[in-house]
Amino acid sequence: MFTNKKYIIENVDSVSIIIVHYGDIKYLKRCLTSIFKNTSCTKISVEIVIVSNKSLIAMGEIEDIPASFKGKIKVIHSTKNLGYAGSINLGLKHSMGSVIVILNNDIEVTPGWLESLIECLAQDEEIAGCQGKILSLSDKDRFDVAGAAGAYLDKYGYTFFRGRIFDVLEKDSGQYDNKIEVFWICGVSMAIKKRVFNKVGFFDEDFFMYGEEIDWCWRARLSGYKFFFTPDTTIYHTGSASTGKWQPHKKIYYFHRNHLLLLLKNTSTIDLISIFPVKIFLEFVAIGYYLFKKDIKGAYAVLKSLLWLTTNFVSIWEKHNGVQSNRTVSDSKIKQKLLQRSIVFHHFILGKKYYQDMRFRFK
Repeated sequence: MFTNKKYIIENVDSVSIIIVHYGDIKYLKRCLTSIFKNTSCTKISVEIVIVSNKSLIAMGEIEDIPASFKGKIKVIHSTKNLGYAGSINLGLKHSMGSVIVILNNDIEVTPGWLESLIECLAQDEEIAGCQGKILSLSDKDRFDVAGAAGAYLDKYGYTFFRGRIFDVLEKDSGQYDNKIEVFWICGVSMAIKKRVFNKVGFFDEDFFMYGEEIDWCWRARLSGYKFFFTPDTTIYHTGSASTGKWQPHKKIYYFHRNHLLLLLKNTSTIDLISIFPVKIFLEFVAIGYYLFKKDIKGAYAVLKSLLWLTTNFVSIWEKHNGVQSNRTVSDSKIKQKLLQRSIVFHHFILGKKYYQDMRFRFK
């Protein structure tokens, strides 16, 4: 735990907690109850900004607001579905804090969660954001599918985590209880310095949902910022509470489409020459996988993502040029935290199930 206060070089006097609400209000109520119970407002000013995404919420529906939060809760309504990226951006425009904490509405926080995130952020001016441990709410001894104990990316745009590789979820036995620099932090629960948003920009709303935080973290890294995991705070996550009723093939579409988009935007032009053909090949492997399973809609969802890429390539390349022209960090430095091998190969071909089995070493 960060206890040596002399190393804290940035003072935080205000925090804005942004929660995007979409769907069943019971999840939001449970989330707020845990925040009220486990968040202290004595040393810093804390406000809660609820973005009601195509869902009307009356303040009267938010029950048992403690005195410390009276007048510190804003509800921002959107009449159309902005997606996760657009909803967070709307919340950012109404946030006053010097630190922005983004939470899913289907999480529960634990005692000391906010203080630990702030203490992590304050260690270094180059730290843009921090994430704590994210466990499953339905199985509290097991890592969640989102975030787990630190998030990474391979050069083909595939995500993996300490505690979760694809569908394999590890039990938490303290094996990842060390503070460590990671490539990106998860939008389920992330704390970010607002001044970094002011420099890097907001989330790219073309992502709509899934992968927007990876894109943003990659852009921030290209501007010289770092991200850290801290084991000193734990979040419990339900998972897919807002999107659970979606058709699964819509999720497949956004997953594949958005990982193509973030790869094209953020990878340097010279590296794309060798990386992107392999990525496209792997997308066709995914199509074959769904066809093998007789999941025609799944195969079509991946194909549809490739068609979207083709029809929107000009605008995507404009984004690529904008990101690359603004970057200040070399490829060699980015590659120190970006896996230069294929996580797909290691997991599915070599049979490496767990992060510890991979023996990856990042500088």
